[in-house]
Amino acid sequence: MRREPEVTDARLIVPTAFSPALAGSREVVALVRRLADAQDRDDLVAELDAVARDLSVEVVPVLVVGGAGQGKSSVVNALVGAPVSPVSAHYATSVPVEIGHGTAYSAQVVAEPPPGRGAAAEPRPVAFGDASALASQEFNPGNERRFRVAAVKAPSSTLARGLTLIDSPPIADAWSDPAPRLLRSAAGAAAIILVSSAAAELAAGELDFLRVAGSLCSRIIVVVNGTNRFPEWARVVEHNELLLEQRGISAPVFAVDPSPYWSEHGGVPPGPNRGMQELATYLEGSVVLDTEQQRISRALTETFWVADRLKMRLSAERAVIDNVARIDDARQRLRVAAQDAHDLCGPDARWHKLLDSRLARLRDDLDTDLDADLLRLRSVAGELAREAHHVGGWDAAFTQLHRELAEAFAYRQRVLRLSIRACSREVTEQFHHDWSEIISATEISPEAHALVTPRLNRAALSGPRPLADLPLDPASDTLVRRRVDDPHVEVPTALAAWLDVAENLIRFEMQSALTRAGRDITSRCGARSLELHRSLVEVVTSLSVIGQLDPDAVTQRRRLLASDLEQLHTVDFSVGP
Repeated sequence: MRREPEVTDARLIVPTAFSPALAGSREVVALVRRLADAQDRDDLVAELDAVARDLSVEVVPVLVVGGAGQGKSSVVNALVGAPVSPVSAHYATSVPVEIGHGTAYSAQVVAEPPPGRGAAAEPRPVAFGDASALASQEFNPGNERRFRVAAVKAPSSTLARGLTLIDSPPIADAWSDPAPRLLRSAAGAAAIILVSSAAAELAAGELDFLRVAGSLCSRIIVVVNGTNRFPEWARVVEHNELLLEQRGISAPVFAVDPSPYWSEHGGVPPGPNRGMQELATYLEGSVVLDTEQQRISRALTETFWVADRLKMRLSAERAVIDNVARIDDARQRLRVAAQDAHDLCGPDARWHKLLDSRLARLRDDLDTDLDADLLRLRSVAGELAREAHHVGGWDAAFTQLHRELAEAFAYRQRVLRLSIRACSREVTEQFHHDWSEIISATEISPEAHALVTPRLNRAALSGPRPLADLPLDPASDTLVRRRVDDPHVEVPTALAAWLDVAENLIRFEMQSALTRAGRDITSRCGARSLELHRSLVEVVTSLSVIGQLDPDAVTQRRRLLASDLEQLHTVDFSVGP
């Protein structure tokens, strides 16, 4: 049974963390908010309050994945500066462990709800030390307790700006449990770290996982673990870089030694190892700070729009305040423009109808193309099974199919992104056309240049997908998790099972991406239309008041306009890191 995508817009705030860049941006927002409040624009004040809330320090989720015994948990513990994740064969991770910032050590677990009680799962507080044990194979083998995630908080400088590390159970490839569930959360992750041993180069399953993950997440990092134990680690790093380049995977490679160095009172992360220090620096600069800058850019764009609304009203007043004869004519034109802007908000607007039709057609086209891909892959799987039956080499058959599936997934994701971009461009061009017709009819705001070119064609935002919100994968796909050489498993059946897992993941990502894109475009175009409508109505009201003012009041109003416009023109929208 296919699971329908559940699109959430999670905003996970970290109240104990602090970022100077985000704090500086909030000051810019506060300045424009004061100007909006002075003009009694409660709608713009509310919008800016929401923008300011979005500039709080939020979770920057980074998935840490890898095979059994590769040292994922050791790398996580070294980054955090405390033994927060289970280590060793007996304590191998069986449940994802989410490590975030807190003022003290604390923990909770989130369990899968009993069947028939919905997907909502309530967190349960546990002792900090118990969380690590409950997430381990020794005390929770095969996750028999059915936990979705164990979440711990630690007072670590590495996590102080929102970085949240998610140590995952071992994975072998992209299609076996628990990889598909991790990949569903990867679409909203800030980065994915694959930890691999320095004893050997990346395996085929690891490369396949990175190929799929790289089509969902823009930042992939490879960590080669064990420079202190394997003298050939430099050769392995060089070979890994070549393998990544051959598979079209863009990822920096870090060679590390995350040996334990802390006492029972903790340590100073990430420790003395140069590789760990370089990894921590990269996470701060290229992941956390870059994520912050993207959020700051979006927030300041929204703030700039609010400032433009204020400029439009002030410029309109200034244009007619010395010419009473123009007021009646301007007021009439603005009333007509305000009604047009109101119509632009609704579902009958041309851009809205175009969006609905394009998304429906896009879904049909993508489904048709995917069905053709799956038909081809089933044919490939059948050929591989026949070849393996006659000449042997079952491992080669599975390896080849996994690679075919990974390449097909990456291709589908690329087509999906390009299709959504084309759809967004077509819809926003229609919106720009309708918008420009309204603006040109007002003839009042040549200075408010952003009114003519609203920023609507950026990519839809996915947002993080917490593992606590994702149900556990069904336990019925046992064929996928068995060893290839299990004599009780027929190879064609196992190949078909992997195809089913890949199809479910592709369809889930495709539908959720289309849903997010439609919602994002609708929200932005609708919000811009509402802003324009409200601004035009406000200008009409202002002009009505101006027409009844005495000369002294008009002069005073002119001075106030000049002062407010000067403040708006001097607002600095550039905020450094």
